Amino acid sequence: LARKSTINDVEHFSMFLDCNDDSVYDHWRVDHTTTIALVNRVKPESTKSTTFSNCFEKGSESWGRKECMLFSDIENIAEGFIQDDKVVLKARISVEAVDGMKKIVPYDFSQVHDSDSVTLRIGGENVYVSKGYLATHSPYFDALFFKDFKENSQFQIELKDVSAQEFIEFLHIVYPSNKPITVDSYKYILALADRFQVQMHCIKSFASPEAVKTIESTHEFKKFSDALKIALFKRVLALIKG
Repeated sequence: LARKSTINDVEHFSMFLDCNDDSVYDHWRVDHTTTIALVNRVKPESTKSTTFSNCFEKGSESWGRKECMLFSDIENIAEGFIQDDKVVLKARISVEAVDGMKKIVPYDFSQVHDSDSVTLRIGGENVYVSKGYLATHSPYFDALFFKDFKENSQFQIELKDVSAQEFIEFLHIVYPSNKPITVDSYKYILALADRFQVQMHCIKSFASPEAVKTIESTHEFKKFSDALKIALFKRVLALIKG
């Protein structure tokens, strides 16, 4: 992060590094050494850099230098740091130790894993899932697999009007893969969570109220059911309360 800081009525150019600042977990740490450089576009040998080593952890997710250089020096074109109203920053980060970070555990839905598996046929592809696991989290799949539906005696069930790849990404959220919802995936994952009735389970992946508020401003939000909107609202309240 680069920003302007005022210290004793003097404006300085400041550079900071943030790490895992939206984590909902309390016990984690990252030891690192970082060099951040403000590149001189005219005289590379005059590039300004700062190096720091420290430990990021919950409550100390940001660290850097407030007084890297005078902001007036950057604004002075003759100094060579600014061109076309732009500056160039380079960062070299060396991570020395990591503790308490959850790792993404990939789950292969193209393989049969146990006797409880059932084949979901989606767009010509086979997706293998555990009937019991999905039924535990989803009333939709509980009814599909175990209630009075003809599908409950079938070993292969077709799901229509869904992309196989998007459904697999959705499964990574339902299963304990620790795979986060991203800006690229949240629209279809929430739509699938709504369709298959796993709203509360999926929205636990949102780690800040801001992430939920971003969704509320989208066109897709209007299409969500009342149940999903209520679940999102409850998630915001839980995050605010901490």
